[in-house]
Amino acid sequence: MHEHHRERMRERYRTGGFDGFQSHELLEMLLYYTKARENTNPTAHALMERFGSIKNIMEASLDELKEVEGIGEQSAILVKLVTEFTKRYVEECYQPKDPSYRDLYHVAALICPKFMGLDHEQLHMILFNNRMGILDYTIVSDGVVNSADAPSRFIAERAYKKKAAFVVLAHNHPNGIAKPSPEDLAVTESITMALNTLGIQLLEHFVVVNCGFYPIIHNQCKMRGYPSPVGTVGQDGSDLLEKCYNEKEGLYQLERLF
Repeated sequence: MHEHHRERMRERYRTGGFDGFQSHELLEMLLYYTKARENTNPTAHALMERFGSIKNIMEASLDELKEVEGIGEQSAILVKLVTEFTKRYVEECYQPKDPSYRDLYHVAALICPKFMGLDHEQLHMILFNNRMGILDYTIVSDGVVNSADAPSRFIAERAYKKKAAFVVLAHNHPNGIAKPSPEDLAVTESITMALNTLGIQLLEHFVVVNCGFYPIIHNQCKMRGYPSPVGTVGQDGSDLLEKCYNEKEGLYQLERLF
């Protein structure tokens, strides 16, 4: 009986694609590949009841997934594999054809997808030469980022060792609030000062959420009436970051340029 149902589901996809499928139906089909003979519909519903959305399922840890009845090690790994494929797909979609990142919009497009699926804070760092070519990409810390814990010395030493001209930082807010906290601003100021003593510029510090990002330094310059920092202006002279600002949401979104 289950095999006939599975074949009907596959035929439905072949004739009309996935557009008409509900989320639990997509999960049901995904689980076919780890549950060869079981009815996966109840497990798919259990996942949706437990996490509420595809987004939350993708962000769940292996252990959290395995707490759902019917989800074992193989099924949990499959979900995390799909999450990683999705992350890398988004990264590749936004990659510039030229390996030199001439504006911060494309830097944001590089770094923001790397936080997909994370349920805790991480601080990432990209080092650039004076032509905005990437020298190094590092996950600096794994956990809450604040003025006491931010490894300013590590950042400065690594940037100096790699002969970087520019540094870009990014960390995520798993709570979905893109607005920087007072601690975020303090971290930005502290690291800016540490790098300045070495003649290196902190070009930007992004706060990343699932639906967008917030460029701290860019907005500080805008609020103070200063010119945009180096790296925000595209080849046509326009401020690419401002083009992707969503005033209604109060944050910046990559897809607004497409």
